[in-house]
Amino acid sequence: MRKSLEDGTARYEILGMNDSILKFSDISAALRFLRTLAGNPTHMEALRGLVSEVSMDVHRMDAEGILGRAAELLVSGRIRILRSHQFSGGTAAEALAAQKSEAEAKAPAPAAPPKKHWIEFKVVDDLTGEPVQGLELTIKLPDGGVEKRTTDAGGFVEVVDILKGDCEISVDPGDTGNTAAYEFVRTE
Repeated sequence: MRKSLEDGTARYEILGMNDSILKFSDISAALRFLRTLAGNPTHMEALRGLVSEVSMDVHRMDAEGILGRAAELLVSGRIRILRSHQFSGGTAAEALAAQKSEAEAKAPAPAAPPKKHWIEFKVVDDLTGEPVQGLELTIKLPDGGVEKRTTDAGGFVEVVDILKGDCEISVDPGDTGNTAAYEFVRTE
């Protein structure tokens, strides 16, 4: 038994005794579960859709990347999977298709996607003021995602299609053990 309630601003699910939210203690456990679904193209497309709501680089991810990001989201609680024992016959694929059709019929119109933003900054040597080319950076995005970028010939890095908020930027010293001082200059 599962019932949905809506109050105009939110949707609530009332779960029955046979329904439960799956919880995963670590990424490897979540990955093991998700890999059982990966053989079905419909399931992979659903996972890709979920991941695309919180990760900007989904178009560059292969199936393993999608599974990995989905596992991270499951462990963090940003997405959840409801397990329901409501099948009354037919295949699991037929039951999922019926549930999807029912959910689409009941679902309100989707909200407009959040407005995307971008950042650009320049990395310069703290002592000389010269741009630093080829510096490996790690950028933690407002949605919690992480991107690796390398500065161009002018020391610039640009990240597009991100949610509004703060980014954390760090230098990857790599194999060189680089500990030089750099300044991050915001560009307008």
